[in-house]
Amino acid sequence: MKIWTVKNDWSGKFLPIVNSSKPQYGGFDYRVSSTCSEGVVVVAECEAALRWLPHMRAGVEDYCAKVHKEGEFFRGITISLTRIYEHEVDTTESVMFLRGRSFLLHMTHGARDSQLEFIETETD
Repeated sequence: MKIWTVKNDWSGKFLPIVNSSKPQYGGFDYRVSSTCSEGVVVVAECEAALRWLPHMRAGVEDYCAKVHKEGEFFRGITISLTRIYEHEVDTTESVMFLRGRSFLLHMTHGARDSQLEFIETETD
């Protein structure tokens, strides 16, 4: 079993540029911290985040399910949304779903590897 967990808390901005024929805009300021819970918890720390929270959580859960099939798990990670970047037309539920999903991908594939710890265990 392979487990991703927080080694050091950190914060930042996630506002990816998407080249697409359909405009897509959406992003957020965040804080990642360690928690006692299993998996990944996404919380809103600003009123604007409440609107998009269910869609971003769904994206995070979707990515967690994908890596779970590959034998990887997340443990004790809280993502706090401290600010939302949105556009009245180009920010949609599907865009924010993808932002939640792609944020975990971004976190685990090099951009923040000094902040995360990857543990391999012998048992499942």
